Amino acid sequence: MAHGGSVADWCAQESNPGYTTIMRWRDEIKEFREKYTRAQEDQGDFYAEKVVSTAEQCLPDAIEIQRAKLKIDSYKWAAGKRKPKDYGDKSSVDLTSGGKPIESLTDEERAARTLAILDEARARRTGQAPTD
Repeated sequence: MAHGGSVADWCAQESNPGYTTIMRWRDEIKEFREKYTRAQEDQGDFYAEKVVSTAEQCLPDAIEIQRAKLKIDSYKWAAGKRKPKDYGDKSSVDLTSGGKPIESLTDEERAARTLAILDEARARRTGQAPTD
């Protein structure tokens, strides 16, 4: 798994435990869960490195470039899911309103700010407001 292999594919091999057994062990045995989690994180690193090697090996041909792009997007997605702290999408939350910390606002100010955020989100969803 740490080298990009699928747990399901490994479980399908003769003499290996079944997928259901592996998932039960993951849920019930703390040491196994910790090793499983570590293997997933290692797999995230593996996929992140595959992004670079796939790009470097890509031939300058339109079809090959599209194939490489699909692989790279898949590796990036998998890396972000396996090791989100390092490769996941970053997001931030603004906990201030007009330069004031949110906890210092009155209930009325919080309500007004919340409504303004909801209105802005609705407008963006319908394409009526510019995005940042």
